[in-house]
Amino acid sequence: SFTYFHGGSLYAPTGNAVYGSLTLSDSVLEDLGEYLYVWYPETVSTIERNIFSRSGGISIGTSGVDVIIRNNVFIQQTTEYAVENWADYGSPKRTLVELNSFLSTDRIALRLPPGYSDSAIDGRNNYWNSTDVSVVESMIFDQNDNIESAAEIPFDPILLQPHPDTPIWP
Repeated sequence: SFTYFHGGSLYAPTGNAVYGSLTLSDSVLEDLGEYLYVWYPETVSTIERNIFSRSGGISIGTSGVDVIIRNNVFIQQTTEYAVENWADYGSPKRTLVELNSFLSTDRIALRLPPGYSDSAIDGRNNYWNSTDVSVVESMIFDQNDNIESAAEIPFDPILLQPHPDTPIWP
């Protein structure tokens, strides 16, 4: 249900990992000082229909449990990425990022950080605020950018306009 977060943090990376799961929907997260740290959820975690504005991204590690990031708006993220995955153990891969609107074409939207051997993101069917494939590729950091990233992030097909179930950014 709707929550307006302004400042502060949510699931901050404190070094005191908590196992659990997250459902975050229909909310606005603005000017959060930290990124969301999704640490090996125990059941399916969903982040849907939210607006992330001038906030840290979502950093994910998962092992056999789905993390679904769907129908969100990301604008002016303050970390190196909007969504990153540093561990995706299990088969099939479980980090699904779809139907989102990544509005800041000057920043990384999806990232597989170097030095992690088993990370993955399915990044197909998102709106990138551009239909230029070279712009979309510049918004993705994966093995094409650094051989020490675990894989390439699939992103095609791309949405030509925001998905109708994604919130509208003013």
